[in-house]
Amino acid sequence: MEAQRAFGINVQFLKKSQSTAFQAADLLAYEHFRANQKVVPNPGIFALDELRNPLQRLNEIPNGENGADWGITEKVHLLEFCYEQKIPPR
Repeated sequence: MEAQRAFGINVQFLKKSQSTAFQAADLLAYEHFRANQKVVPNPGIFALDELRNPLQRLNEIPNGENGADWGITEKVHLLEFCYEQKIPPR
């Protein structure tokens, strides 16, 4: 109800079995957060084996040549994607 009033959206809660993609995204976001906690205070280049095991294991998932699929998405790219997919502004 609060989201509807504040943002004009209706929140839909899903069963855990229906939200596998969100679980995967949460895991990846958490592991990147933990990696940043190590990297930000100590700038430099870290080998993958210096980071947490779950992030090392996530790196084993096929993700394009040289990890090209795991890049950073900027606002302009999101806007282009939404335009191409005909997703209306909210």
